[in-house]
Amino acid sequence: MGRTLMEMGRPAEAVEPLQRAVELKPEDTAAHRDLGRSLLDSDNPTLAAEIFARAIGLAEAAGDIRTGHEIHSFLRQAEKRLDQR
Repeated sequence: MGRTLMEMGRPAEAVEPLQRAVELKPEDTAAHRDLGRSLLDSDNPTLAAEIFARAIGLAEAAGDIRTGHEIHSFLRQAEKRLDQR
């Protein structure tokens, strides 16, 4: 549901279902990535950066290199937004 809301351009509404997805499956790096993206797109770069940092550790532990690279990119975007504030 969260991913669908994001695809519909409704990132703020996607946050809650994605948080629930992370709670239900905390090892799911893609769910963490999507939660971070929804927070970033909802203008919450601080929390997004925290989620991305945690997700990077999960991706590395799981050997999920592709998702890890994507998350690093999103983390840089969040940090850039934080620097602009």
